[in-house]
Amino acid sequence: MTKRRGKRLLSASQQSVQLAAIVIRYLLLIDCSEKSKDEEEDKEKKKKEKGEKEKVEKEEEKEEEEDGEGREMVFEKEEKDGEEKKRETSLTVCNIFNSMGPTVLRIVRLVHGSVSSNHWSCRASRFFTFAPSIVLILHEVVMSIERYYSLFEPMSVCSTKAVEKMLAGAWAGGVMLTLGLVSSATIVQVDLGHNLYSTACRQALDTMVMKIIFYVSVIMAFVIPAILMFTIAIKVKRFLKQRRQRVEEGKPEFLDRAYAWRLKDAQMLVSIVLTFLVPYALIFFYGVILLITKVDLDFYFSFSILNISGVLAFSNCISIPLVCLVKNRQFREIAWQMLSCQP
Repeated sequence: MTKRRGKRLLSASQQSVQLAAIVIRYLLLIDCSEKSKDEEEDKEKKKKEKGEKEKVEKEEEKEEEEDGEGREMVFEKEEKDGEEKKRETSLTVCNIFNSMGPTVLRIVRLVHGSVSSNHWSCRASRFFTFAPSIVLILHEVVMSIERYYSLFEPMSVCSTKAVEKMLAGAWAGGVMLTLGLVSSATIVQVDLGHNLYSTACRQALDTMVMKIIFYVSVIMAFVIPAILMFTIAIKVKRFLKQRRQRVEEGKPEFLDRAYAWRLKDAQMLVSIVLTFLVPYALIFFYGVILLITKVDLDFYFSFSILNISGVLAFSNCISIPLVCLVKNRQFREIAWQMLSCQP
């Protein structure tokens, strides 16, 4: 009995141990599975956190890049504004001299009758008459070249230093060319008929050196700038016409607003150039016709033509702002603010 009971007890104890082992194993398996699940969740959380951190870092990098681009754009805009201010300031000063010089000479002529009593006064009066005009012509050439590059070569726009050098060259070149023009000016007696004589300030091209200096100065001061500006105006006009035709055809790539300011400035430039060239062209062609035909015209007729064309040429300080007001809405707004005393 005891042996059987012992065997039964052993078998029961073995079964209990086996059950306990099974339970322990089951619990261990549960713990292991729970640990693996927790580890997977932790890994997923870490991945999510890393992804969020990477997103935040990328967003910060993008913001920094945008800030950098914005700063570059602001810097470029400030540079462009500085260039425009320098160009406008130089052009304004030139226009003031261009309007004041002939006006003062006309007043002196009305009061005293003549400002050309000798050779040096004749040359001085011509210098102060032509110097601002030639400088203004060279300024228009600089503006034409700059607008040409901004329209057709936007990636090769002139830098600030280049604009400063061109403006300084316009002033220096205008003075040098004017000296070449007035170096041969002298006082000449003019027969008015009926035993009446007068004096006039004219060019005395007696020697070959004087002729070379005078003709080279005329070509560089009037002919080359006129051809250059007229060529740029025609090319810009064709470009505007082609773009308008393509816009009318409904091509969306030609409706980009990035070209709007260039097109408006280019159209205004064409109008300014044409308005600017016509009076000087009248004076130039009149002088060329007289040199070729060698016709001795009546003094009063010649005096009237030269003075009328001179008034038209010197009035560009009024005609050019009028063209800007007609062609540009921003100019009209600024003028209205100035007239209405608005801040």
